[in-house]
Amino acid sequence: MPGCPALSCIYCGTVLMAARKIDPEKLRRWRTRFYPKIFTGEKVKTPCTQWVRIDPKILEKKVTADPRKWPGIEVMPQGDIAEYPPIKPRYPPGQNWGNMDEEIAWTWDSWKEAVDEWEAVTDRIAIMSQLEKVTYPVRPIDTTACLLPYQQYITKTHTIKGLPKIYDTLDVDSHLGDVKSIVEDVILQEYEYLERQEHHNKKQAHYVLGQILYSILGCIGARYQHLGRCQLDENVRVEAFWRRTGYGESKPRGTSKWADDIKLQFKNNMNYQLRIEKPLPEFLPHNDGVCLSGEYPVFTYRPATVGQFSRNMKPVWLSGHHVGDPCEFGLLSLMVIPSNTLFHMKMNRSEKYWNDIWLGASIVNGFSSLTSQAYYQGFSLMHELTYPWTGQFVLTDGQKMSFSCYQLNTMQTWKSDNAIPHRNICWYTEPQKLYETIENGKVQGLNEDCLKQMLKFFSLKPSDRGVDLRPYLVKDSDETVPPATVHEFIEDIRNKPVETIDDTIIYDESR
Repeated sequence: MPGCPALSCIYCGTVLMAARKIDPEKLRRWRTRFYPKIFTGEKVKTPCTQWVRIDPKILEKKVTADPRKWPGIEVMPQGDIAEYPPIKPRYPPGQNWGNMDEEIAWTWDSWKEAVDEWEAVTDRIAIMSQLEKVTYPVRPIDTTACLLPYQQYITKTHTIKGLPKIYDTLDVDSHLGDVKSIVEDVILQEYEYLERQEHHNKKQAHYVLGQILYSILGCIGARYQHLGRCQLDENVRVEAFWRRTGYGESKPRGTSKWADDIKLQFKNNMNYQLRIEKPLPEFLPHNDGVCLSGEYPVFTYRPATVGQFSRNMKPVWLSGHHVGDPCEFGLLSLMVIPSNTLFHMKMNRSEKYWNDIWLGASIVNGFSSLTSQAYYQGFSLMHELTYPWTGQFVLTDGQKMSFSCYQLNTMQTWKSDNAIPHRNICWYTEPQKLYETIENGKVQGLNEDCLKQMLKFFSLKPSDRGVDLRPYLVKDSDETVPPATVHEFIEDIRNKPVETIDDTIIYDESR
């Protein structure tokens, strides 16, 4: 190739590399005419079956017509047997990718490798929280009409009316008599006897709910070991971030040219949260038919069509406790619906949509709470669940109560159903009144079924799953071996200096 400042094989003359300082237009014409192969710093197989290694420093020098004078060429004869570099598989090994684009799959795999370089959960969460993304906020309770299909789709949730069969085996009738009289006194004390300055529906419901919780723990706490060792927190901050695929055609704000998923961020303050040392038993086997083929609505329209608009937010995962706390698994979460939300719902929505609003709140709160808890055990978007997570949830406005149970089977909602067939399951009950009215200083129509179900939620014992609860964390690290008892954990916190404790807290800098 006369006049072309290129580097060629000394045996067959195949053009291997052109100099960087060549005029780009000339190089384009030479490529079109002579098809030179451009390589930098890697082995190249030529037609004469010789391996030629190119020194990257040659790119900085001017190439002459005689390549034998360049010391950057090292010829290594391989004999008669041709050797080829390893072939890169189509998809990263170890996971099911379905029909995902290969480039997207390898990008996710590279992110996973980058996260795996950090051993501590706090470091991993900090790394994944760095980038600010166009995110759709998910409200803990939303009164937008016809929003339930959207809430089911973004959480990949199949709903079942009624509660799991595991509660049929629990007998709490012996506790009902003591608890019933105490609950009546609590309701009368809050609504009849006390006069608070903050006479607000949400505040009153919060106080009533708290008094009922403390009363139940005082009555039956000594009879169940897990209640004697549980932790009860108030105004618990719960946040979770995830992605949902399926928006390739509608292309809402936040999607990219190479990915069809949207980003979602949930933020809420749970009024009360009870946590225990071991997880609750699974309500259904992980590979049950309902978990693999349960139906849920497909909602791939733009979220703006149902009043959901994006914001620039940083991903945050908060479970309401420190990493390494001995009680890292949720037993029961309770949330009070604000009075202004109830007023807006009753004034602007037909009564037939009220139950859907309650159900949607149960779905997003259940999914987000369990997702944040799973992140604290080493699971993430790139690290799929190896066992199902279960939780119990109560929504109330002070008089009505709705009970729900949630089983988180997958967090990889950014994959299609072909790759991850698992669905998340939500069992629920329609709102029912705890009591009818208060007349002449007495509670009328106290609902014993509500009290029984509350007692069953408390009495459900945790189970030993028989699996590694933290499979993605380094063994024998501080985060895989929590303190043996709650008292040891408290003493450990007390003995730490303040600045050390402050370093373990993950702050949401986007607020």
